[in-house]
Amino acid sequence: MRLSAVFVAAFVSVVASQTAHAQFPCGTTGTCTTFPFSESYSSTGFMAVDFDSGWVPGGSPLQIRATLHIGGSSAVHLQANEGVTYPPSLRAAFDGQPGGYLSIDYGIEVHLYFRFDVLGIGWEGEIPIPFIPSDLRLASIVSFDDLVLLGAAHKPVVAADSSARIRVLSYDLGSFIGGLVSGGIALDIQGMLTASYETQRIRVDHGLVPVTSETGSTTIFPVSGSDYGAGMDVVAHAEGRITHVGAIHLYPSVFIGALGQNFNLDLADLPFNLIQNSNDIRFPDVRRNIPLPDLRVDDVRIDFGNVAMGRTSTKPLIVYNDGNAPMDVEVIIASTVYSVAQYGAFTIPAHSSIDLTPTFRPAGLGNSSTSVVIRANDPDTLMRTVTLAGTSVGPNALLDGGVPDGGPPIDAGPVSYAPSSVGSCGCSIEGSRRDDTRGLLLVAALGTLLLVRRRRRG
Repeated sequence: MRLSAVFVAAFVSVVASQTAHAQFPCGTTGTCTTFPFSESYSSTGFMAVDFDSGWVPGGSPLQIRATLHIGGSSAVHLQANEGVTYPPSLRAAFDGQPGGYLSIDYGIEVHLYFRFDVLGIGWEGEIPIPFIPSDLRLASIVSFDDLVLLGAAHKPVVAADSSARIRVLSYDLGSFIGGLVSGGIALDIQGMLTASYETQRIRVDHGLVPVTSETGSTTIFPVSGSDYGAGMDVVAHAEGRITHVGAIHLYPSVFIGALGQNFNLDLADLPFNLIQNSNDIRFPDVRRNIPLPDLRVDDVRIDFGNVAMGRTSTKPLIVYNDGNAPMDVEVIIASTVYSVAQYGAFTIPAHSSIDLTPTFRPAGLGNSSTSVVIRANDPDTLMRTVTLAGTSVGPNALLDGGVPDGGPPIDAGPVSYAPSSVGSCGCSIEGSRRDDTRGLLLVAALGTLLLVRRRRRG
């Protein structure tokens, strides 16, 4: 694809679908730099405790093991790719990737295990701890593959967990129906916690607008307001909201025992919200330096002056890349008398330059000019135009032996003269030559004759 077509296509905003990860966030045109956009947020009430005693005593046929976990935190992790595209200006876009998650971990969980191996008879399992519920922990983790912006598959993301049911009240009504049936009433409680998260926006420093959708992008303006320069730090961060709802559920129930079977029937589920809050969160900045091409052409006009027909003249025309990234260049010139040493599409490495060496080859008398168009993928300067101008003169124009631009003095050979329009003395004749020997001898003879006659008169 010609570079000129790239510049036109770069003005069109890239709108990609959620499934088109191969084309998003870079699109299909322009120059793009892609890098990971990974951010984490954690809200910790207190340090988590994880204890495991291991099987003790070691080597004994009878062993016990105790574990304890205490948690108190919520965490959100975002995983995406960020793409910065140019030209005509820097644009940032984001693409969610697998690896994001929402997690909650609150409460306490304690377990006691026992095992033995005696005379080849072994057993291993958990044993209840009197008066201590084994699971008062609310923990869950939910993964997602997007940024949870508008257009995400799931917005918000929800993680939830419940603790074990704990019987806090039991009243035995005794036996009835001739002692065949026994029962009573009871009250169980259970803790539940739900956390939901959604991303509201991704802010980019010096960005035109925040990114608020899964396929959104934003234009980044130069820090100085006018020039991106050789490179630019792109700084971005996500902002979202996390909401917690904690509740206690009461379960009044009846329990019945009959014919050796026990039944438990819940009479109701009575929820009581204890915690309900929402917090706006700001993720840390993700900073990445983007190297950029930087076009510089110091000349706007190159004048070759007078150049005789049949000769050529060259001048320097330096195209600089002052940037930190390679610069894609296209040089265009349309002329029969002017040319450059290199044209078409090519690349100038970072901090390098190339001399286009324009040449003027006159083809007819008079003034002429043309333009050299230099296009580049510099987000500051997409195009520069340099005018080439010169005058074509005939070989007789420099009779004083001067040196025309472009080479040594021209040997014009014999030059014809026209008769003088003011009182011809007969010293030159139309069509005669300055190097005509017979003409010079005639003039010398006439001069000698006149001198002799004067001496005779004296």
